[in-house]
Amino acid sequence: MDKPVEQLRPVEIGTRRVGPNESVYIIAEIGSNHNGSLDRAKELISKSAAAGADAVKFQSWVANKIQNSKEIRDGLLVESSVLPFMQRYELPVEWHSELARFSRSLGVDFLSTPFDVGTSRLLQSLGLPAIKISSSDLD
Repeated sequence: MDKPVEQLRPVEIGTRRVGPNESVYIIAEIGSNHNGSLDRAKELISKSAAAGADAVKFQSWVANKIQNSKEIRDGLLVESSVLPFMQRYELPVEWHSELARFSRSLGVDFLSTPFDVGTSRLLQSLGLPAIKISSSDLD
């Protein structure tokens, strides 16, 4: 005999309750679509706010902490061809507080997914209402 599914309890993200019988909390995934441009990041936040998003979410990572600086190509150990590409799409440390303030000024929560302990601490220091953990880090 099947047991009834337990009712999920709401959680709070900032001042918003999220869960059963609550309004939908819409998160606009910006990720690294800022393309290395602070102005583009702000434009995406503005458009997300205008579209009615409750939050914007970026990805916070340091390329050389998640990608090896060397690779094997044609049997030789050479400089990574991927690392420079990834570095172009990092969300610079100094942008985080500015983007968080800008988001709040538009009435949306600033969220981000960290990919290393140092970046997790940075996000925590900003007093974000939540930090999104990458599904690849759940194990």
